[in-house]
Amino acid sequence: MTKIKVYLEKKTGRTTYWFSHYNGIDPTTGKRDIITKRGFETEADAEYELAKLKLELSRGTYSKKTTVAFSEVFEEWKIGYQNTVRPITLDRTMQQFEKYVLPAFGAKPIDSISLRYCQQVVNDWSTHYTNFKVLKSCVQRVLDHAVRLNYTSDNPMRYVQLPRKTVSRAELLDEVAHNFYDTNELQTFFDTLTKNFGLKEVALFRVLAFAGLRKGEAIALNWSDIDFERKTLSVKRNMTYLNGKQELSEAKTKKSVRTLSLDDGTLSILKKWKNFQAQELLQHGINQSKSTQPVFNRFSKYGFNEPLYMKYPDTIVEKVLNLNPQLKKISIHGFRHTHASILIEGGANMKEVQERLGHSNIQTTMDIYGHMTQKARENTAEKFAKQANF
Repeated sequence: MTKIKVYLEKKTGRTTYWFSHYNGIDPTTGKRDIITKRGFETEADAEYELAKLKLELSRGTYSKKTTVAFSEVFEEWKIGYQNTVRPITLDRTMQQFEKYVLPAFGAKPIDSISLRYCQQVVNDWSTHYTNFKVLKSCVQRVLDHAVRLNYTSDNPMRYVQLPRKTVSRAELLDEVAHNFYDTNELQTFFDTLTKNFGLKEVALFRVLAFAGLRKGEAIALNWSDIDFERKTLSVKRNMTYLNGKQELSEAKTKKSVRTLSLDDGTLSILKKWKNFQAQELLQHGINQSKSTQPVFNRFSKYGFNEPLYMKYPDTIVEKVLNLNPQLKKISIHGFRHTHASILIEGGANMKEVQERLGHSNIQTTMDIYGHMTQKARENTAEKFAKQANF
């Protein structure tokens, strides 16, 4: 009778279970055929796998597989996957594997990964990471590949129950509720910014706050994206990190590609900055008229004319807050929330806000800003009373 055995890993102190099952004499080798499976988290998992093995042997459906680690299957899966996605998507997916998935699954034999273990890992991820569903999907795709290659007979990750994140929406609303400026706070921010920084910084934050662009979208702008006659700004690209380096990429989604109207104040500041930049470029022998000239550029002591570093806007916000400690601290993304908040306060509907911000679907906009719409409705009666003034 085959027995479940216990193994204590000396390095980690972790206890795992395993078994060796005698399957008679192998007719091809004339030697004893021993089927060994290791790495089970619980004795029950090992017993289940042993029972499944015996059933397959009795039915004649068992095929001996070469035990491989999850990390090996991942490397095989990656070869095909990398040809199906954009480089930026590949880079982000690989970061998720390196940071979260491989530490949990990499060393485990592929045919020892149980439903119990998968559920435990997903439960743990759900308490620490908002994108735990994406991490589950990453593991599931690799295990599907393992099934196709006959390394294992089933994919336990497919049967994992996703924990309910009952606080995720509350956390999101709490973040938005504090991460934006009202009109008075925004005015104070720009007063401090204008007094202590140049045209470039003022123009950058006008685009962030008055057009609602993402940071990467603003930094990726070229002058050819701004039409001063039609008073519009076109979002076509996004600045991202790829393999640890800052690179231009396509817009985040199809909806992210959009053309926005600009107010006269923002256009005036952009014109002033463009003229100042042209003089600065001329001193370095660079013609500003090229279509790929970045709106927000940087110079080094060597005279390079490149888009701003992604961290530069964050640095400016930090300096403004130090100069004016009374200002509420918000993130760069908070200027996007500010834009949405002022739009809603001014009477814009959710569809208008969605198109302005470039959200893929209106549900995303509703999830983030729906409570602001309700608040605006609640204030309608008070606004009327103030206007009537009696």
